[in-house]
Amino acid sequence: MEKQGVTTLGKFLLLTVVFGLFIPVTAQAEPVTDARIEKLEAAVEALQAELATLKAEKAKESASAIDKNQIKLMFDKTFEEKKGELGTVPDWVKNIKLSGDFRYRHESIDAQSSGKD
Repeated sequence: MEKQGVTTLGKFLLLTVVFGLFIPVTAQAEPVTDARIEKLEAAVEALQAELATLKAEKAKESASAIDKNQIKLMFDKTFEEKKGELGTVPDWVKNIKLSGDFRYRHESIDAQSSGKD
């Protein structure tokens, strides 16, 4: 039994030494880890802000595209409504025929040769 107590005590001491070696390493790594976590959190916040900006721009573009489509639909609807109100052209207008000719005249007056010869 004494041998089993020593073995258990040896295992306990071995585990204490092993964990004792890792504790300082973990304690030293915490400030580096904390700084890295803070940098990553700042990067995430910057990316979230950029994402929000891009979403707002996309929403604005979508809204303007919808507005353009709505305006076009309203124009087409109004044009179709007014098209019937314009009426038809009277028959006498259809019978008018335009004809004619074009005569071009050019006259040149030279001030130096007018009466001083």
